[in-house]
Amino acid sequence: MQTEKEIIAKFKRNQGFLIIENLRESINRYVLKKMLVDEKITRLKRGVYVLNNHENYDERVLISRMYPDAVFCLFSAWAYYELSTSLPVSHCITLGRNTKISVPVFPPISVYYWSDIAYRLGVTEVSINGGKIKMYDIEKSECDALKYRTKVGEDITIEVIKNYLARPKTDLNKLIKYASRLRVSKIAQQYIKPLL
Repeated sequence: MQTEKEIIAKFKRNQGFLIIENLRESINRYVLKKMLVDEKITRLKRGVYVLNNHENYDERVLISRMYPDAVFCLFSAWAYYELSTSLPVSHCITLGRNTKISVPVFPPISVYYWSDIAYRLGVTEVSINGGKIKMYDIEKSECDALKYRTKVGEDITIEVIKNYLARPKTDLNKLIKYASRLRVSKIAQQYIKPLL
């Protein structure tokens, strides 16, 4: 029989959370329920628990574990690359158009379903608080700002572009290639040329 101490150790080895279905061994349900009642853990959704007050807990890592195919995009990517001062009110993730998921109440998530090319282009893996998550690289994030400029607002699009161009290292060739594949080349020229 597992003790509370052993279960807490599992939480800590997993960046502060547990997804029961991913565990090879079973968890003592009685101890888990007692931990819930004692408010030592929080149930996010069925089979997903987080250790309260864990210093390395990062919602992005949790989301990545809950939805392994999800890629962080838009405001989440812009915040990570420090391209925008607008803080996301929810974590922005994208999935392939044919994938559907149910979203928990917590953590707050905005889900976008993109075409195959938009979903697969520019995916990279980044390390955050000891965990790895999928996120679009900076050039793809730029193209997303251009592509979704009417939805996110022109002021945010311009801010993202200006901050990208102000970085010491930019890859304009990659940006142009991505813009062409995503069919935003003309828009990219309209926004970027005046700022160069």
